[in-house]
Amino acid sequence: MFNKKANIEDVYSCLRISDKYLIYYSSDYKLKVFDVKLIILQFEYQFTRDFDYKVYSDRMFFSLNNELHVLSLPTFNLEKICKTHQQYVTALSNSRYIASSYRRKDKEYDNAIFGENCELMWEQSGEMSYRDVFDRHLLLSDRSGNKIGYLNFEDCKILWQRELEGSIDGVCIETNISLIIPYSGGIGAFSKESGTNLWELEDTFSFYNYDALSCKLYGLGGKTFEVINAETGEREIKYDLKKDLHIASHLTYYYDSLVYFSGYLNKNTPVFGAVNIKDGSLAFIQEVEVPGEKSFRKGLDRPIVVGNRLYVRDSMKTLHVYETVGDSQ
Repeated sequence: MFNKKANIEDVYSCLRISDKYLIYYSSDYKLKVFDVKLIILQFEYQFTRDFDYKVYSDRMFFSLNNELHVLSLPTFNLEKICKTHQQYVTALSNSRYIASSYRRKDKEYDNAIFGENCELMWEQSGEMSYRDVFDRHLLLSDRSGNKIGYLNFEDCKILWQRELEGSIDGVCIETNISLIIPYSGGIGAFSKESGTNLWELEDTFSFYNYDALSCKLYGLGGKTFEVINAETGEREIKYDLKKDLHIASHLTYYYDSLVYFSGYLNKNTPVFGAVNIKDGSLAFIQEVEVPGEKSFRKGLDRPIVVGNRLYVRDSMKTLHVYETVGDSQ
């Protein structure tokens, strides 16, 4: 169980949380960087519109249309590092950036990858653009999600391309040996080296948590928990939680042998909780107080667990910060 540590209001954007920083921007587009341990504001900067941002090590990359800026978190120095002729640019890593544009008349994308000094390393135009970013690879796809490609953005080589029997419907996962892609009603695994189909499984969720050590996929949706062997596609556990819960599969988070979730108990009470991965039993359920009358529309975002703390934002844009019992100071 968890004790309430703090509330932070007006958390408008998605969170980035590490063992050092808690980062978001407010509804007036003001960037805020907190010391995550003390929950003390360290830095803020006013922007004029919404923006995309990513954090790699101690560097934060901001995408502002066709310009890419970086903020050094230890020093809070902000500088522009790359400008392109494309419509949009973002960081793939500390040393690789990708820019893209969509030409509506031709229904084609222009894509380019740049190095750390904004030098052009690769470009390609066509029906596909990047969809998902992994450690060293990009998943490319067309607009319908029926055609995909797999690209190594370190050496800028496309490893393979192929067509799918269905359309991508959910969050893709990269494992040590495969690329796992969700379809409507099922998932399939493809070899990272060749793109050949390794296995398929029907009646699955659109989102899974992947644990590289066990090579397992942990899924939780409605009130059903399941475990899938990511190497073979075998469903090893399928368990009913036996509670009146409603859980969306994308609102789950794996950490330290537990799958945390947010959802509703008895159809209108916002809760977070956790499931033991060994047998699917409930570890705990805890209610979150949201102002006003209880409603199915007043819910919670995906919980994030870092160390002994759990962070979950409600629909009113208030971030609730909890600590495990016995760790509060």
